[in-house]
Amino acid sequence: MKLTRIQSVLALAIFGLSATASADVTFGGARAAGMGGAGLALPIDVGNNYRMNPAFLGCGSKRPVFSWPSIGYKLDGISYSGVNDVIGSIDKGGLDANSILTLARRYANSDKAVAFNGNAGFRFGGLAIGATGEAGVNSVPNAALQTWAQNGGDVNNVPANGRLDAYGFGYQQFEVGYGNSVRSNSGKVTVGMNMREIKAYYAHKFADGTTIQSNNGNGVQNGSGITGDFVSKTGTGMDLGVLYNFPGNNDLYLGTVIQNFVEPNIAFNYEAPGGGNPIVPGGFDPFKRTFNVGMGYVKNNLLLAADWVDLGNHAGGQQFRAGAEVGLTKTIFIRAGYNTATNTTYGVSINGLNIQLGGRVPLSITSVIRF
Repeated sequence: MKLTRIQSVLALAIFGLSATASADVTFGGARAAGMGGAGLALPIDVGNNYRMNPAFLGCGSKRPVFSWPSIGYKLDGISYSGVNDVIGSIDKGGLDANSILTLARRYANSDKAVAFNGNAGFRFGGLAIGATGEAGVNSVPNAALQTWAQNGGDVNNVPANGRLDAYGFGYQQFEVGYGNSVRSNSGKVTVGMNMREIKAYYAHKFADGTTIQSNNGNGVQNGSGITGDFVSKTGTGMDLGVLYNFPGNNDLYLGTVIQNFVEPNIAFNYEAPGGGNPIVPGGFDPFKRTFNVGMGYVKNNLLLAADWVDLGNHAGGQQFRAGAEVGLTKTIFIRAGYNTATNTTYGVSINGLNIQLGGRVPLSITSVIRF
């Protein structure tokens, strides 16, 4: 039986919502997310993938194309059914006091993370216009509070030295990208850039043992020297990408990307969880420049990719990614991959809709908030 696109969406949605308490799920978006994140040198699904390497904009169809909108969520240590308990925390990186107390009283046995992202775009030839947004919260209970929670979590006997820190981060950006290629006897070289106008939000709040036991939101305090609910900053960044195709071999590619070649200078004061730590000016910088390289192989219904990300560990995110995709039919594809910084991933495409699942595969920015 042939699935319609609507049936495909429903089937994949049900599949995605069955994810465990530690998972990333993305509907739409780049196929690389199901391949361990690898794909810096795979010029496929250009409308979705160009954010990985803007040189892809110089490849593929020249006709106008709207890319599939992408919606994703990240859960780490908390089930999908528990997200409603903390959903009020995610608002421009702001943190709701009542949700922080819920995290402290019900989910203090370990660190937790909840995040959402989405993007949409339009491509015409080598030009792309798009928008992206993410928002996430990480909660970090100290050792005393974790021990209390693991021993039953009696809300009438919260340890006085217990503490939970919660960090929120979100951003929205408008993007304009362009790519073009030149072919010669030495091979085909494609270059591209993606300009991004970014507005970002950051918050840090904490609750001590007395506040957690009293369940009084007025006792929730700010950390990191923040005076309001959150702080916000704006900036302009730019990514540069290069894609090389060997002469006489249309299947093998090399890719190089300088992410944040122009850094947007969006950084926030940071205080480590637990209290009593100095505030580091600009200590949380989610848009640091990184140097990344990759190899890709495209042959009929087979894709292979391997990437080395953040060479030199400049942004603290150095990792190796590898993955593969196989086409089962003209409309059904399966993929899997591995990432040294996280875990295995897998995905499927039906009638052009991608869904990607992973154990702890990070969203592109919110994963930075991890301690």
